[in-house]
Amino acid sequence: MQTLTKQQQGVYDAIAKHQQEQGYTPTLRVIGEMMGISQFTVAVHLRLIIEKERARRIGTRHIELS
Repeated sequence: MQTLTKQQQGVYDAIAKHQQEQGYTPTLRVIGEMMGISQFTVAVHLRLIIEKERARRIGTRHIELS
């Protein structure tokens, strides 16, 4: 398992926090608002997190964190 960059870790933590508090995966928009970055930037970081095998997509909306 590869190490995440600071921004990737921020996205990972935002997803984990939202899932814990709300019970479901946040949208890219919500993550972006939480971090003060664009949805596009969130999508790029999320793709890299998945490539590093720290998370995986389940269906089209749910993210399972490792």
